[in-house]
Amino acid sequence: MKFSSSIWACITALFIFLSGCHIPSATVMYGNGGRTSYNVSAQNTTNQELLLNLVRLRYSDVPYFLELKGITTQFRFSGKLKSSIDIPDVDPLTLGGEWDWSNQPTIQYAPREGQTFISQLLYPLDLKTIQNLILSGWDVDRVFSMAVHHMNNLSNAYSISGLIPSTASPHSYKRFFEALQLLRYFQMQGTLQIGVRYMESEHYELNEKEDSKKMPNTLQISFPADEEKSHRLIELIPNAKKIKGRYILNIRQAFNEYAEMGIMTRSLLNAMYYLSLGVQVPPRDIDAGIVALTKNEDGTLFNWNEVVGNLIQIHWDFHCPQNAYLSIPYRGYWFYIDDSDVNSKHTFMLLQQIFNMQSTQQKKEHPPLTIPLGAGLDE
Repeated sequence: MKFSSSIWACITALFIFLSGCHIPSATVMYGNGGRTSYNVSAQNTTNQELLLNLVRLRYSDVPYFLELKGITTQFRFSGKLKSSIDIPDVDPLTLGGEWDWSNQPTIQYAPREGQTFISQLLYPLDLKTIQNLILSGWDVDRVFSMAVHHMNNLSNAYSISGLIPSTASPHSYKRFFEALQLLRYFQMQGTLQIGVRYMESEHYELNEKEDSKKMPNTLQISFPADEEKSHRLIELIPNAKKIKGRYILNIRQAFNEYAEMGIMTRSLLNAMYYLSLGVQVPPRDIDAGIVALTKNEDGTLFNWNEVVGNLIQIHWDFHCPQNAYLSIPYRGYWFYIDDSDVNSKHTFMLLQQIFNMQSTQQKKEHPPLTIPLGAGLDE
């Protein structure tokens, strides 16, 4: 059988095409299985793990964390010549080819545990972290609600920062929240200033050069002194100094001469316990006594939504919610943050930032758990 020159040209072109094929860079970077796909998946699973641990704490279950150590993937391309295309007006010879590509990702996990990580969970947040969060734009009332146990004579529901008590007097938080609303007012006016420094005592003579070398132990709050709201704030948080038309509060991480604590910050785990009270528990689990409950003095159940409802609300459903920002299955239910609940989303984002700031890489690393996912995400 004699081939025409056009047929040979088709064969030659087909071989060149198959031998020169490669996976487009746009597909590798942006397509299914590309960089952005792994980025989105890693972010979602990290957020889901944090939400899962909040729900676990509400059920008095032990939280557990896995660290994503690395993602590697191999892109593979294959092609072959076959008979598939009819060539009209010539002998009944068909020519063609096929090709496909796939990627095979490998995910590495390692458990977050050991003395270093536990210390990071339990160690109180330092004042520099709180200052940095506020200076980066976070609202002061949200940061203080999550991160501060106690400030001068104001208690932020101190007794519920760990395991939920069966009986408590949580109403002490109301004056604390009133002070935060006033601080937020001055922040919105652009007149609130937050600083940190080292002070050995309340009557300590400042030494800028030497103090800058020491770990800050004092939170400094400055705001205008000529407003009605200023006077109310001083009533709630006394012992301020008035300098050049501004009040300055120096709140130390220590007891004062009256044996009163200045400022006491929460640990990361304390903050998670606190926010876990925003988990709405199914009535069936309440009736079964599966979760810890707190009662008022008259024996009625206390509604924790009064304390943390302005920070975060985590709902439940029997089925996977359709309009969820985040959702996780747990104990036969789905727990989720509604996508339209911007306030809860902001609080969750702040918690994730604090978590990232606290849980730095452990000195002693565990062997990573390597999971080959197989050839997938084909196109």
